[in-house]
Amino acid sequence: MLSRILIPLFVLILSANCYSQSVIDSFNDSTSTDQRTYDLAIETIMNVSESKRIFLITNNQDSYARGDFITILLEQKPIARGLVAKINAQISAVKITKIYSIELFNSLRSSMEVQILRGDDSFYRLKKDEKKEEEFKIESEEDLFDEATILDSDLNAEDNKKQVIKNDNLISFGLGLVSGFDEGQNEAKNQQINFTYSYQIDANIWAEFYYGQHTIKEYPTSGIDTAIQNYAIRAKYAIKGPFYTVFMPYIGYQLIVPNSPAAGTNEDEDLATLENQRFESLKESKPIAGVTMLKRLVPGWFVKLELGTDIMNAGLALEF
Repeated sequence: MLSRILIPLFVLILSANCYSQSVIDSFNDSTSTDQRTYDLAIETIMNVSESKRIFLITNNQDSYARGDFITILLEQKPIARGLVAKINAQISAVKITKIYSIELFNSLRSSMEVQILRGDDSFYRLKKDEKKEEEFKIESEEDLFDEATILDSDLNAEDNKKQVIKNDNLISFGLGLVSGFDEGQNEAKNQQINFTYSYQIDANIWAEFYYGQHTIKEYPTSGIDTAIQNYAIRAKYAIKGPFYTVFMPYIGYQLIVPNSPAAGTNEDEDLATLENQRFESLKESKPIAGVTMLKRLVPGWFVKLELGTDIMNAGLALEF
């Protein structure tokens, strides 16, 4: 009778000490031996802005696209995180938003190969108990794609250092003096209103379009006026001068187009012939040369003075 009670009791005690592995233990075991790994793209840093806010990095493997968040790593150690703000061909402009290791971040330089991870980087991030360094923060969603903060000085610091005028566009309005005639059909200087648009095609090398217009009164004969349209294409080179000045020697080609419907319609044949001769003499097509001087007034605005074989000119210019 006693044995019938002791044997089941012994079996019950033994079973309490011999339990099977739980589901949680099994999961932990499997995760500890089967860790996730990610393919890291190997790319090269092409340039770093002076502020270190913008990195130019190759995208030869097409491993990320504009708008992606990427992490820059060295030997699988995360250095910094950024947003791909622009991509041109195989070169991307990455705006740094967070720094994980300031010491390693300061070691990044041009021509260095780095590892690039697209998207989630939590697997590679430093442990929570390790110190993290942060410098740049995004205040709002608009800041992520705020291209105004990605200036020439960030995207191409080396070229920007060479540029006398940092922006690539320049427009101007002026009033100049050009060769012409007075009301007595004598040679004189005429006032001409003009407009120019210039574009910086390379560091300090500018291509410019010029347009001017004026009217010669009482020419080719009394009672007839002639409208003059002046077109020119110029190539300029910017040289930095003292006291916030810029000198731009130029060469180009000029085309002068007169317009006088009444010329040559006189009933007197001799006078009509003279009108036609004088009118035709106004047509001109020739090479030109000269120099433009810009004096900075406030950021973006210049006083413009110009002296050349085509015009003597003064006006205002705006860079943008």
